[in-house]
Amino acid sequence: LLHHEMNKGVAAARNTAFDRAQGKYFIYVDSDDWVEPNYLEELYNKAEEGNCDIVGCDLYSEFPNKTVIKEQPLKDNNLDCIRDMLAAKTNGWLWLKMIKRSLVIENDISWVDSINICEDVLFSVKCFYYAKKIGYLNKPLYHYSHNLGSYMNTLTNNKGAYQIVSAISEIEQFLLTKNQESLLDDMKMQKLHLKSRFLFKGDKEVRVKYLSLWPEANTRLCDFKTSKIRKTILYYSIKAPKYATFLLFVLYALKKMTGRNLFIK
Repeated sequence: LLHHEMNKGVAAARNTAFDRAQGKYFIYVDSDDWVEPNYLEELYNKAEEGNCDIVGCDLYSEFPNKTVIKEQPLKDNNLDCIRDMLAAKTNGWLWLKMIKRSLVIENDISWVDSINICEDVLFSVKCFYYAKKIGYLNKPLYHYSHNLGSYMNTLTNNKGAYQIVSAISEIEQFLLTKNQESLLDDMKMQKLHLKSRFLFKGDKEVRVKYLSLWPEANTRLCDFKTSKIRKTILYYSIKAPKYATFLLFVLYALKKMTGRNLFIK
């Protein structure tokens, strides 16, 4: 059993586990999730048949009262896969991907110890950049538990928000060093997704500090896929964060109580 004497965070844990790994491929499973009995077998066979560097699959989103199948397609072209992740069309979750260990070793990829949120997106972007062959199984093999008490759902305080911003910065710097500036435009949608998280899940300090971040992403607000209510709140919170956030949360509460649409169409 591998363990750290002190809790160093998920990134350090991933590095420790990877350093001890000896198999041809590696994959992760989060502690509160579960998988289909043929999860590893199916991914392994697909990887071997196509000599793939990365193979992914779909998932079951497990909510308390329902199960939803979510497709997470991977395209043949590695840069298209990165583009879809940055545009929030697919996720960078590692537990949906079996990755060839040699790809990581040969390209000196590792997890940044100080970044424990969005660390999988950062890692995935680097892996896909170097990947030559990518495979995809259009079938759900992983059960992702939407546990309200989970790590991802207890975000976002200032420490968590700072790590998210650091991960985005690391991705941007990586793409710039690889002369992939065109991919940065797709990242605007990912930034809007994160700003929405700061607003609706963050504490007051996070909302004040980070809602004005990444102004270049605000131009994509019309294309941002969320409810009209949330989009309106996000819009005005970005425009006037000191005053609008409180007012719009009041309007949101009034709509819930009265059922009347108090928001701009």
